[in-house]
Amino acid sequence: EGLFRISGERTEISALKELFDNYNEGERDLSRYNIHAICGVLKLWLRELPESLMTFDLYDTIVRLERDNPDDKLDQYAAMIPKIGCNRPTLDYLMRFLSKLCENSTVNKMSASNASIVFGPTLIRARVETIETTLNSPIVNSAVQVLIE
Repeated sequence: EGLFRISGERTEISALKELFDNYNEGERDLSRYNIHAICGVLKLWLRELPESLMTFDLYDTIVRLERDNPDDKLDQYAAMIPKIGCNRPTLDYLMRFLSKLCENSTVNKMSASNASIVFGPTLIRARVETIETTLNSPIVNSAVQVLIE
């Protein structure tokens, strides 16, 4: 349950993806699309990025930080942000959006925890997926929850 947890129709998501891939300045009306398809195309776009917004090089550092859980965790995350380079504006915008989304969780059923489960695996991923990285999913989700909150 939750706005981003309910799948949109594959055909609508594909149509939206094509619309965005062939972006035309005049085409901005998304009102004819189901909200879950719109959410789905955002998730798809993030999944298809060649590298996650929190870059591959930060994966091990983030996992270690979440495991160690130091008192200055927020400061350490803040220090990482400049290291993501050109991804920073997109990550900043997405985190502000998710934070705002979670403020309305009573309506959209998307708490920070729920949003982190949806977006964690696409925002923070290892260069190579292994069983260990799969087992680290709750750790990664926890990191994204910190960023959202």
